[in-house]
Order: sequence, then C-alpha cells, then structure tokens
Amino acid sequence: DKIDRAVDEIDKTITLSRSSLVEARTAVYEMRRDKTKNIDLSDRLDKLAKVFYENYDLSVNVKVSSIIKLPQETLEEVMRIISEALTNVVKHSKTDFAIVKIDLDDFLNIEIIDYGAGFNVAAGERKKQHFGLHSMYERVQVLQGEVTIDSHVGEGTRVKVKIPQKLRWQNE
Repeated sequence: DKIDRAVDEIDKTITLSRSSLVEARTAVYEMRRDKTKNIDLSDRLDKLAKVFYENYDLSVNVKVSSIIKLPQETLEEVMRIISEALTNVVKHSKTDFAIVKIDLDDFLNIEIIDYGAGFNVAAGERKKQHFGLHSMYERVQVLQGEVTIDSHVGEGTRVKVKIPQKLRWQNE
C-alpha cells in the first residue's frame, strides 16, 4: 500500500515539476517578447506550440482564421489563458495532441481541444487546489469574456473562450 502511495506522490511531483518548467519558460519567453504596439497572435501561438512540443511532446495544431494583431496587454492575457489550458492538457488529459482554434468576428473566439481523458467539470471547478481552472476564469474575466468548458470522461475536453469586444484594437 505504501509503494502505491509513494508512486502516486512521485507522479504528482513529476507533473508539478513539468508544469513549473512550462510556466518558467513561458515567463522567460514573455520577458523577451516583441515590444511593438500590435503583435500577431498566430506568430506567438506557433512559438508557444513549439515550447509545448519540445518540453512535453505535446503536438499543438494551431488554426487561426486570419491575421489577428492584438495590443500587448490583451495578447499577454490571451497567451496565458491558452498556456494554462495547454498545461492542463499536459497534466491531466493523457494525450499528446491538442488543437488551438481562433477566429475573429465581433468577438475573439478561442477553442482549446483535446481528445484525452476528460473530466467532470463541476467537480474540477469545486477543487480549491486546482489553480489552473480558476486562473483561466480570472484571466478571461479581466478581458470581460466568458469561458465554457465541455468535457466528458474518456472523450476529452473543449475549452471555449469568447472575448466580447468589437476588437477596437484592429484598426489602431
């Protein structure tokens, strides 16, 4: 019984270490980022996908409907939301593939999809020690958006983020 518990603790430690490494590398990347007024979201997503592949063998298929340039503050929040969702894929989904889809109409629509283990969303939201979901909700709220998480055990997870701005920054 103690061996099983020890193995579980080691697995948790490894997962936490990997998560911390992604967060640290993402932070370093953020410090090096381009300081221009509007930055292309697609370029940043491609770099983020490369980080997740190199560090966690998570292949991320990025699909962006058009060139989307965002102000630095908005881009930072969007990238952190996506990073958190992908970190959750690495930590919990038991898959090595995810999709990030972004399209632009009167809203910035973001979807992060995996076909992994899935989970009970209501139970996950209630867990106070799971900062990932709470962090995602807080960041989306900063952008006055909404998050919808659809997940079923054994079928994967779809995180939808909708930022209800008329994208005033598009023509700045």
